[in-house]
Amino acid sequence: MLKEIELKKYVALYRSNLKSNNQSLEDYVNLILIFWNTTYDYGFESYCITQEIFTKDEISNFPKEIDVLFNRAFSEFPDNKELQFWKIYFSDLSAYSECSHKTDMEDFLKTKDFYLPYFYMYVQCGIVNNKQLEKIKLNLTDENDSYKKHYILSFLSNIKYSTE
Repeated sequence: MLKEIELKKYVALYRSNLKSNNQSLEDYVNLILIFWNTTYDYGFESYCITQEIFTKDEISNFPKEIDVLFNRAFSEFPDNKELQFWKIYFSDLSAYSECSHKTDMEDFLKTKDFYLPYFYMYVQCGIVNNKQLEKIKLNLTDENDSYKKHYILSFLSNIKYSTE
């Protein structure tokens, strides 16, 4: 789990970037992911409250903030596959459904070099495609530190790199 200071640092960084001309798709995705994870993962929510990272009032406002952030992100990055992916992923997990968007993910898989649908298939459907999950893991290990990176890698910790 992330240390308290790291989470606060992430939120401050992403919020600052979104207020400036330095914003990116990653800033939106990361901030949305923090807010969503805090809101819908009750263990994480409790951790954030007890560690005084967020207050109950702040967390109760996160769903509205998520909607605003998604709207802003889609207006700046229309038709972005990653934004679409996260919108569907959060919808599925927030509704506590399992694999209800498998067809959408299969459509995403037709997009070249877009591996996140394999993450959804693994987390929500229990479908393990080691080769593709390894690609996600390798790509993320090369990326800069981010909340998204920590979040996804926490699910992929059991995925082993093949020697083939």
